[in-house]
Amino acid sequence: MSAVFAVPELIAAAADKLVAIDSTLNGAAPIQAVPPAAADEVSQNIAQLFSQHARDYQKVAGQAAAYSQQFVQHLSAAARAYAGADIANASVLGTAAVGLPSFDSLIDTVTTLFFQVAAAAYYLLFPILLPPIFLALALWLPLAFLGSVFPL
Repeated sequence: MSAVFAVPELIAAAADKLVAIDSTLNGAAPIQAVPPAAADEVSQNIAQLFSQHARDYQKVAGQAAAYSQQFVQHLSAAARAYAGADIANASVLGTAAVGLPSFDSLIDTVTTLFFQVAAAAYYLLFPILLPPIFLALALWLPLAFLGSVFPL
């Protein structure tokens, strides 16, 4: 299962910014026709070509504005849906979390248990390990002393 991280407030803010951008773009006066630069035939043909491009642009810009409005509507709906899901999840998790220990108390419990087990192991193993340690020292110390007094 994939995880989705969404902040509804940021999604709503993005939708508001898109509305502001749309209003700025739609507020510009549309260019419908371009006057010819001179009275000759080439200037008139170029002006007609640019005028046709302006009309084509207005069609495409209208389609883009409609798409942008739909996108803003979907974005706003998604922000509301995420906010609703967050509220529902918070209420479910809030009721489920009642009576559960906090993370700090869980760490304290595990740490205490670890040190209690370590202390018990130390006190149980110390009497078992002490005689072999003393035996090893009892054999090694005289040999070390003799080796230092009479080097080979």
